[in-house]
Amino acid sequence: MSAFFDFSRCCLLCPGGSPMRLYFKKHQRIVRERDFKAIMAYHCCVSKGLMRLYATPNGIGMPRFGVSVSRKCGNAVVRNRLKRLAREVFRLHQQDLPPGRDYLLILSARTPINKECAVSVMTYQGFESQFLKLVEDLSQKPCFQK
Repeated sequence: MSAFFDFSRCCLLCPGGSPMRLYFKKHQRIVRERDFKAIMAYHCCVSKGLMRLYATPNGIGMPRFGVSVSRKCGNAVVRNRLKRLAREVFRLHQQDLPPGRDYLLILSARTPINKECAVSVMTYQGFESQFLKLVEDLSQKPCFQK
């Protein structure tokens, strides 16, 4: 089965060499409106292009993630694709993120200067690199400096 299954997309290798599954469980999701508002009220955010990433300390020792996509990004098919991309990037990189933070990613559809930057045509690699750059920039913000 491993000949047809790409472990690099869903697993990390444990020190013993066996694959370790990565999950995005319910307790890692931010879904309530009051949680979204609390994260936005903390006013610690960075934006790049069409993405805006908010973060706040959560006190539980693990990162949690929520995503919101503007209706201006496209129809339901496009918006759901963007949400799937965002969740997949978080799932695969949750081990690399600073623990104990809630992240809220907001995607908007402002008219981009470059058509390749448009959220609706963004590839997984472009989405991943932009998200990781936002996380890195957010870690440098004074609201998270200790």
